[in-house]
Amino acid sequence: MKWLFLAGAILMSLPMIAGELDPKTCRVVEVEAGPEDIELDRWSTPPRLMVGPTPPVAVPIVDGMLGEKVALETPKFHPIGISLVRTGDKTLLYAISKGVGVEVFELSGNALIPLPNGKLTSKLITTPNGIAATRLGEIYVSNMSAHGGIRGRLSNVFRANNGNVIHYRDGEWMTEISPVRFGNGLLLSPDESQLWVAAFADRKIHRYRRDTGAGKLTHEVTIELEAYPDNIKWSTFPELVAAVHPSYWRTGLHITLPKMFHSRSAVAMIRDATAAAPG
Repeated sequence: MKWLFLAGAILMSLPMIAGELDPKTCRVVEVEAGPEDIELDRWSTPPRLMVGPTPPVAVPIVDGMLGEKVALETPKFHPIGISLVRTGDKTLLYAISKGVGVEVFELSGNALIPLPNGKLTSKLITTPNGIAATRLGEIYVSNMSAHGGIRGRLSNVFRANNGNVIHYRDGEWMTEISPVRFGNGLLLSPDESQLWVAAFADRKIHRYRRDTGAGKLTHEVTIELEAYPDNIKWSTFPELVAAVHPSYWRTGLHITLPKMFHSRSAVAMIRDATAAAPG
């Protein structure tokens, strides 16, 4: 059984990822409005999905099926992207926190416990969207635009090529990749030697080789899609699935006026994202 995660819509378990979805194979889990990302907590018993609405929730996986959601004990915050990392005997959740920057929590049972000095801010965090953290505490964050405020929103409307990926290491933030046309989902390989970056407005996913010593990135491959990629996750490594939007403008209208405009979503599969020419 493969697990397909569409943050912002529904959670589904599917025997296959191909063609049109059969509603009979789907299980809808109602959560609070606004889930923007999801992570698999494989270290808990049973394993569970960490889903990021406000407040975030956990959804256990029992006998291959999604169970009932469990509210998490957590300080009030608005997660956008989330990244779950196992370090030693601790599970850490890194979250883009709306209006704050990045917050880091220890996941203990059903509680998210803020780490001391776990609020990370920077002027480089402008329009954050995706996040990927490493076991040694390095963080990559994608920005839709390198500018905040009205300038950033206009950049997204007109698909300006001024997004980026920023990198936190040894207590400092730096710009790691620039430009990226509307930075979106980020995904590390299990050994953290490669990083995938969704460039939403370009309908592309870029793959980078990561120097695990210095954290620097070298571009390897560009994967072209027929739709606009949002979050990206592993099905079973190296098989990558991406939540995609067929229409750029319908997506924007839905975000702005969700009750008036609906936007379809779909799933793209890359069977071997590590290949020289993934397809």
